[in-house]
Parts: sequence; C-alpha cells; structure tokens
Amino acid sequence: MLYKPFNVESHAKYSPLEAVLLEKIEIKEHQLERNPNPFDIDVLVHKCDGEVVGGLECESHAKHWIGDEFPFKTMHFLHRKHKYIDQDNFYIMLNRGATSACMLPFGRLKQFKIKRIDTSTWKGDMFYDVPIYECIWGWNKINHYLNKHFN
Repeated sequence: MLYKPFNVESHAKYSPLEAVLLEKIEIKEHQLERNPNPFDIDVLVHKCDGEVVGGLECESHAKHWIGDEFPFKTMHFLHRKHKYIDQDNFYIMLNRGATSACMLPFGRLKQFKIKRIDTSTWKGDMFYDVPIYECIWGWNKINHYLNKHFN
C-alpha cells in the first residue's frame, strides 16, 4: 500500500493542533504531553505515575468545516493512521478555529469502509469513511468520554 509520505514542513505548520488538545482536553488523574517523536501519535496520555496509557491523534478539517454543524454525512479519517488501531488511542478532528471537534476511538475504525480519494496533495489517498452519527461531537462530550474511559 502506498501512503502519502511524512512531510516535515507540513507537520511543523500543523503541529499547533497538538497545543489545542493540550488546552481543550482534561482527563482527571492523568497528564497530557506533546509527544516528542514527530513520527508517532501527537499527544501522550500518562497516569500520574508516568505510565503512558493512551494517545490522541489530531487532524484538522478546517477547509470545509467552519461552525458547529459538520456539512457532510461522513467524516474521513486518514487510513495511514491505522497503525494506532490496536492501541488505546483516539482520533480527534478539529474544525476551523478549533471551536468544535469530533472524536472516534481508533479501534472502532476497523468496522468502516476504506475509500480512495484524490486530494489536493495526494492522488488516491485512503480514508476510513465514517458516518457522522458514529462520532463523538463537541469538546464537552469528548472530555466526558475520555474521563469515563481512562478512569
């Protein structure tokens, strides 16, 4: 399978998204840390004793999603992130300005179809095509879900 290669410049441009997670997500009795490894999951979730118990991966859907209402029936999660499926990780998509977000546990991606789409940066990129009703929407619900999951 051919995936879009890791782009250091793009990562540097969009890595401020990780800061959004550090600002918006609070998990009781856990600490969040930006992952120092740029080739791995964006944010690490630690127990108070320092043990890593999960992670958060963040992407932006700002080009098409501005307000609270997502304009499509499905959300596309990047297939190349499938390496996180069998770990206790969560995939979070942000709208423009990060005023709204949606989340899906990585493990649930297994049940959805893979779709190939030509994007502005890569031909035939692969995405999990997830109906929007399957996602967890809004910062409050995301925080509630993560606190319930990790505690």
